[in-house]
Amino acid sequence: LLKMRIGTNHNKSPKSAEVEFSMHEPFPEAGIVKWVWILARRVATQWEWKVQFTVEAEDKARVQGRGEVGIDVGWRMVKEGLRVAYWVGADGREGELVLPHDWLAMWDKAEGIQGTRDRHFNGMIAALTAWRDGDAVAPMWVDDHRRYVAGRLPAAKNAAERKNLEAEFAAFSAAWPYAKADRPEWLTEKIKNVGQWKGANRLAGLAMEWRTKRFAGDECMFDLLEAWRKRDAHLWEWQANNVRKVTEKRDILYRCFAHELRTGYGVARVEDVDWRKLMARPVVEKESPADDAMRKNMRKAAVGRLLECVGEAMPCERIPAMETTLRCPCCRELSGEVNRAAIIHTCSHCGKSFDQDRGAAMNLLASGEVVMGEAVDARK
Repeated sequence: LLKMRIGTNHNKSPKSAEVEFSMHEPFPEAGIVKWVWILARRVATQWEWKVQFTVEAEDKARVQGRGEVGIDVGWRMVKEGLRVAYWVGADGREGELVLPHDWLAMWDKAEGIQGTRDRHFNGMIAALTAWRDGDAVAPMWVDDHRRYVAGRLPAAKNAAERKNLEAEFAAFSAAWPYAKADRPEWLTEKIKNVGQWKGANRLAGLAMEWRTKRFAGDECMFDLLEAWRKRDAHLWEWQANNVRKVTEKRDILYRCFAHELRTGYGVARVEDVDWRKLMARPVVEKESPADDAMRKNMRKAAVGRLLECVGEAMPCERIPAMETTLRCPCCRELSGEVNRAAIIHTCSHCGKSFDQDRGAAMNLLASGEVVMGEAVDARK
């Protein structure tokens, strides 16, 4: 239980707040709490609250290893999942960092939910547009969604879910209100350009405003819009919580990875790449399935965040990225045209095959001058 002062009452007595929270880890030994913050972050329609402490503690030397480690980061699918890093140490040790398949499935699920939300949004926009124009036939989405809800009713998990589904089914089963009702001026102006709306928030805002400005004859369309809003809010929370959970797991994995490297090595050598700029590349209008998959894996990997964790844990040397993957770690020659989608590459000069990520990590370890784990002086 945290009790902290948040202000002063009119009689100059302290105003306090009490907050129950769970601590993720204990304070450092003999640490002194200097600042406390209560932070709020919105996750979909809910607020997530956290308590953050700033603690002053004796500066004890952290466990820090010696020697260098080369870390090649990226996003490559392997049998175990999505490989985001391969590392090779000066002491001969090496390994890889992989995001497991079940984590990737959580991101994919969130993306699928977004697709469902987009379809419902487009359908609701079409329904509002048809209602505004007095169309005699309801958009196909209305009938499709009614059948979808009817199919879900028998599988309702509890009474509350069944009640919500029944209300949604009733809204989508009502007679289509194609006759132009006497609409108030505010609504006519609001939906004048509804077909051009792009965001669900704007449509949800209309539903919230309409709730306080009801008028005669609006029952069918308002109920339809309100049913859409509730469904979208549910999907949004599901989507946002999926992303939040898997992102927190990834951050913990990255911090633990950086800690393990710090205890074994003194310096990390990584490619000098502006990952934020790379991730901000505009999406082309017609992207191939391979490029689309690569972009999704790039977002899941978040290698910029990984390098941020490594940089917080230990000193980093940034090495020019040119040729780290193209140069053969065996013969030191440029290994010819590389199929970046393949894990194993065969050098066109020496004929030896090697894991591309492992080879890049080896090249980074010795700043581009390495032969199968043995450092070579470039001046000789």
